[in-house]
Order: sequence, then C-alpha cells, then structure tokens
Amino acid sequence: LQCLSRTKLSPAAFKTLQELHGKAKGDERATLLKALASDAAALDLLWTELNSAEDVVREAAIEGLGRQEKGLPQYVFSKLAAAAAPQRDGGIEALSASKKFDWQPDEVKLNALAQAYASKRAATRLAVVDLLNKCKALAKSPVAKKAAEIAQKAAADTDRPTREAAQELCKVLKVKVAAATDEGITAAQVLPLLGKADAARGHEVFFRKDAPGCYNCHKLEDKGTAIGPDLSDIALRANTENILESILEPSKAIIEGFQPTLIKTQD
Repeated sequence: LQCLSRTKLSPAAFKTLQELHGKAKGDERATLLKALASDAAALDLLWTELNSAEDVVREAAIEGLGRQEKGLPQYVFSKLAAAAAPQRDGGIEALSASKKFDWQPDEVKLNALAQAYASKRAATRLAVVDLLNKCKALAKSPVAKKAAEIAQKAAADTDRPTREAAQELCKVLKVKVAAATDEGITAAQVLPLLGKADAARGHEVFFRKDAPGCYNCHKLEDKGTAIGPDLSDIALRANTENILESILEPSKAIIEGFQPTLIKTQD
C-alpha cells in the first residue's frame, strides 16, 4: 500500500482500494487513504475524511490533500465558507503544504482564515500565516486590514514557528510588533501555568513534523523513535518539575544508558 501511494492507480485498482477503505479503520484506513491520494479522483474522499474522528485518518487526509497540487487552491477555497471546522482547518493545512501558488484575497477567504486562526491546533494557526505569506497581492487588497489583525495576533502566538512566520507577514503589512522575549524560561515560571495546560495540544506538538521534533528521539504510546527514553510512563519516573526541566534543558540530566558517544576514527 505504501508503494501504491507513489504510483498512478488504474481505475480498477482505485475502485478496489476505495472499497477496502470503506471497510477499514484506524491505521489500515489511513494507509489506504494515502494510497488513494495518488489519484486526483480521491479529492472528494480526502475532503470528507478531514471530518474523521480518528486522528490518524484525519492526518492522512491532510497529507493526501497536500499532494493534490493541481487544482487544490481552487478546490479548497471553494469549500471553506460552508466547511465544518475540522474540514476548514485541515484544508488550510493541506493548502499551506503546497509548494508554489498564488491566490487572490477576498472577504470570504479572509473570514475563513480568521476563524481557522482561532484553532487550538498550532499547525492550523501556522498554516494560516503561511497562506497569508504566499499571497502576493495581500498588502494592496481591500482585506489587508483583516489580514493585519491576524498577523498581529500571530506575532504574539504561543507557538514559536507561528511567531517566526508572522514576522515576514508583519513586515509586508507594516504591522508593528513588540520584540520577542521568550528566552530564559525556567521550570519555576511555567509551573503556575500548568492549570491551563492543554494535553491535546501537547500531544500535537510532540508529534509535529516541523517543530520541535520530540518524536524524532522519543517514543510515546508506541509511536516515535527509540533513540532516547520512552516517555509513555514518564509521569511514574519523574515529578512535574523534573519533566519541565528536561523539556527546557534537554541535556541537563541524561538517563543512564542514553548518554551520547563520540567515536573518533584514525582516518
């Protein structure tokens, strides 16, 4: 199935995979969706799956849509106004993954982007800023003021990649922003804020591909990479302050057996 995701499907193969997809669940359904995404005929199916209650399926739909470069901007923008929030946000994330395209801003599109920026999902907010950065006519458009409002919020976003992406947008739209002052954060400063912590967002950040890359070294719930310690039972092995310190200063305390080793060869 993973090989098929990189291959142009025959009509018969597409039909067979579509039938299997309709009966599958979880990882199998997601893998089938990725295989189907190699065909432009899967566009409507991918859009529908953005509403999936299964995270792995929804992520596969976003990834698959992002590969539908031809006609994707027109398709997504035509759907945004009437889309449910999961579809709207997923469509925007998929669209932002498209490498090169320009689009014309209008009130309907900016309203949809403004609503999407209110998402708790950091990847969605970053995608909104990325899309605004890709719009060459934004600064001189009738909706530049609404775009500037989004840019100003993004410049103060709690998500670092979103803040950084907003810097260029603020320059284009001539939005003044205060200098970032997030260096030197300590565990003691973060502890009082844990009452407002969002576990779902933490899970999203852990597995995000762009940043900070936690899953590249650690496993959580059998997902990720076992270069560093498995963090599935971290709450049983460390207190809250220790966990925060490890996030803020990863090299401060390294568990026995996971110390990095540098090997110098003679040649």
